[in-house]
Amino acid sequence: MKKLSTLFSSILFAGLMVLLTTSAYAQPFCGANGVDPDVSTSTDPLGQTITNFIPGQYLAQSFVANQPNTTGASIVVPPGFSGTFTISLIEGLPSAPGATLVSGSVTTAGGESATANWPITDVVVGNDYHLLFESTDLTLAFYSTTTINPVFDEYPGGSYWLGAFPIVFALPFDLYFEVEYCADVIVPTMGQWGLILLSFLLLSFGTVQVLRRQTVLSGATGTSSNIKVPALGSIPFMLDVYTRALMISALLYTVVFGVAMAGFGYEWMQADFAGILMTMPVLAYLIHLLIAKKEA
Repeated sequence: MKKLSTLFSSILFAGLMVLLTTSAYAQPFCGANGVDPDVSTSTDPLGQTITNFIPGQYLAQSFVANQPNTTGASIVVPPGFSGTFTISLIEGLPSAPGATLVSGSVTTAGGESATANWPITDVVVGNDYHLLFESTDLTLAFYSTTTINPVFDEYPGGSYWLGAFPIVFALPFDLYFEVEYCADVIVPTMGQWGLILLSFLLLSFGTVQVLRRQTVLSGATGTSSNIKVPALGSIPFMLDVYTRALMISALLYTVVFGVAMAGFGYEWMQADFAGILMTMPVLAYLIHLLIAKKEA
C-alpha cells in the first residue's frame, strides 16, 4: 500500500509539472537594430562625419526590416547641435518611395541618440524601407560613418541617401541610426487546468493535515478514530474507497461538461482531455478522503 501511495504522489507531481507549461502568453521584448550609436566621443576608430542638416533636402537612411514590426527610430545628434525634427517610416527605397507608414517627432539638445516613438507598426521582414528626416531647423546635424575611405560598410542592409527629390543618391556610408521593434517572447505559464489541478492538490493536502490533526487530538483525549493517517512523508490511501471515488469523479465530470456544452455552448478543446486525465485522479483522491471521514 505504501508503494501505491508513493506512485500516486509521483503521478500527481508529474501531472502538475506538465500542466504548468501547457499554456503560454506572449510577453513583448523590445530591441533595436541598425548602426550602433556612439555618443561619447566625436570620433571612433573608423571615424565619424558630422552631416549638417539642410532644409529641403531629402535626407534618409534605408534599411532592410529584420523584425515584423517597428515602434520607433533613433539617430545620433552631435554635441552642440539642437532642434526639432520628424522621422517618417516609408516603404521602399528613397529612389522610389512608397507609402508613408508612420511618423514621429523629437526635440533634441544634442549629444544624444534622439528617438522618435510611434505606435507599433507592422512591416514585412526582408523588405526595403527608409527613414526620412525632416526639419526646418538650421541648427541640426547628424553623425554618419566616415566618408573618407571607409574600411567597411557598417550597415550592409542600407545606405545614407541625400538629394532633392526625385533626384536622390545612395552614398557609401550610413547614418548612426537604430530602428526599434517589439517582438513577442512566449513565456510558459499556468493554464486553467493547471490552476484546477493546483487547487485540488492544495485541498487534498489540507484535508490530509486536518485528518492527521484530528487523529492526534483524538489520541490525546482518549477517543478513537477509524481513519488511519500515516506519518508525514506518506499519504493516506484506501484502494477500495478510492475506486468508488474515481467513479464519482467521472460522473461529476460528465455532468459538468454535458451541462456546459449543451446549455452554455462550450466547445471541447484539445487541452481538456489531458486536463481531465490529470485532475480526475486528484479530485477522486479528495473525495475518497471525505468518504473515509464520513464512514469513520
